[in-house]
Amino acid sequence: MKKTSKQIYFSFIFIMASIIILTLIISLNQNTIIKTEEKLEQYTTVIGTQNDLNEFRYVKDDSQKTVTLKQYYGNTTTEYLNIYEKYDIGGVKYTTIIEKDDQGGFFEDNIITKIDFCGNVKWKGNLRHFFHNCKKLQSINFGNIQYEGILEEMR
Repeated sequence: MKKTSKQIYFSFIFIMASIIILTLIISLNQNTIIKTEEKLEQYTTVIGTQNDLNEFRYVKDDSQKTVTLKQYYGNTTTEYLNIYEKYDIGGVKYTTIIEKDDQGGFFEDNIITKIDFCGNVKWKGNLRHFFHNCKKLQSINFGNIQYEGILEEMR
């Protein structure tokens, strides 16, 4: 059976339209993948900057390469706070430890609504009154937090 020129023309148009549609679908999926990867990167960032530390009272230990966060001051009007596994200070990565001292709650803030602990943050000591006076706090993502002292807390 011999195809007429109309049949060949319509077959060609059908194939071209199919190629264009497939190209559009692939392009849309690529954009979705890129946006999804950007969102994942946003949530998986575990290294903060020295500027991020400006909102905390902290102790830096150069020999152990740790930074111990003692209290959050809340110097900005941000509603969301990320506490990172490490902080880059002058090109050196310092591991984060959270250890509230006797000077009140770690967070005494009326602005923060959400706190994310990004990565493997170490948390030491007493949890009592840790979020004292955080009246707008609605969400805490503890992520992979490592808590030392939970047994003492439960006794």
